[in-house]
Amino acid sequence: MPGEGGAGPHARADRTNLRDVSATGSTRRIVLPEIDPGPASGDAAEEAAAAREAERADERAVERAAERENAPKRGKFVSHLVTALIALVLLGVIVVLLLAVLIQQGVFAVSAIHAADTEHLAGDDIARLASVSSDTSLFTVDEASISENLMRNPWVSSVRIVREFPSTLRIEVTERVPRAVVLMSSGDRAWLLADDNHWIEPLVIDGSNGAVSGRDVAYQKAQEMGCLFIENVPVSMVPTSGTEATDGVLDAVWLYYQELSEDFRKQIISFSAPSENAISCTLNSGVEVSLGSPVDISEKEAVARAILDEHPNDVTYVNVRLPSKPTYRKVGLPSGHEGTPISYSEDPTAPAQQEGAVHSQQEGANGSGANGSGTGTGQQGSDASYGSDGSGAGSSADSGANAGSGTASQEREPMFVNDETGELFYDYESYIASL
Repeated sequence: MPGEGGAGPHARADRTNLRDVSATGSTRRIVLPEIDPGPASGDAAEEAAAAREAERADERAVERAAERENAPKRGKFVSHLVTALIALVLLGVIVVLLLAVLIQQGVFAVSAIHAADTEHLAGDDIARLASVSSDTSLFTVDEASISENLMRNPWVSSVRIVREFPSTLRIEVTERVPRAVVLMSSGDRAWLLADDNHWIEPLVIDGSNGAVSGRDVAYQKAQEMGCLFIENVPVSMVPTSGTEATDGVLDAVWLYYQELSEDFRKQIISFSAPSENAISCTLNSGVEVSLGSPVDISEKEAVARAILDEHPNDVTYVNVRLPSKPTYRKVGLPSGHEGTPISYSEDPTAPAQQEGAVHSQQEGANGSGANGSGTGTGQQGSDASYGSDGSGAGSSADSGANAGSGTASQEREPMFVNDETGELFYDYESYIASL
């Protein structure tokens, strides 16, 4: 009943007063176990933390037990490892001592040197140049010294040394490959230049019998060896066997040779290199192409090709030093009678040739021009060539000057410029002489 015993409305009933009433009408008291309502929430958290700590303690105990169990195994492994290392050290010491004894007794002494013949060095010569002493063993070979000895020969580019036990040394030599024959300015000496830009050796050229010149002999040797021929080099060029060529004119030549197209390179039989700014080449057709300094190389090639394609077999000289103002000389015209600058479109391979200027020049050389005609045929010599003022001459010094000059020759511009002095020239020979 509510209110009994002073309990509230939610007070737990007192189960101790329950009685069992049987069918007989008698009563007996039933004692039920007290039901624990559970701990408060704070007590539950403490008990959970304690349980987790107990679990961790159990895990640590298991780990310690495993460590105690594995400790003897690790100790044995370390012991075996130390034993093995000691054995290896002892074995190494024994091997070293054994090798020392064998070397002392000359077991590995170099008794044979094998070297294959090269094009310019026999195998015996290679073995002799290696200078290997008789007390050298395969373990004491000085490779640097052997390579240095062999590379004193200017033909030797690199050396490889191979030890072949028990007593053989094999030496492999790679030779330099000649890529150019350079005719010195004196005209009586020529040098071989290797593909690694090192001087190899001088060539013997004998033109003393007068049948052929030294230049022709050097050129022929270049053809036989498949090398490029370079001539008209500066007098300051003094080669030394085995040294690197550091001359700027040769650098300019190789720059041209590298950047010109393969098809155009195949047509080149020689280069003329009096200075870095006056490089020219001669094609197998006999046409001389003045290139100048090694700039705008692709454009210069395109312009030269356009002129040669426009006048096949009709041109002996092409000047593309200034590719925007190229000139050329036709067959039958003497030196100094180059045409006036040719007009090109933006595409240098599509030239708009000004043939009239070249024809009028040729007529002026023969004694006729646009303003009048000469009385004679005109002489091809000093009378027919251009003077320093660009005027032409007729058939004689007196009458040809007035009657035989053409307007094209009067308007002719200088062809060459000395970059150092600024002096202007109208023909290639005078320009070369000024350098």
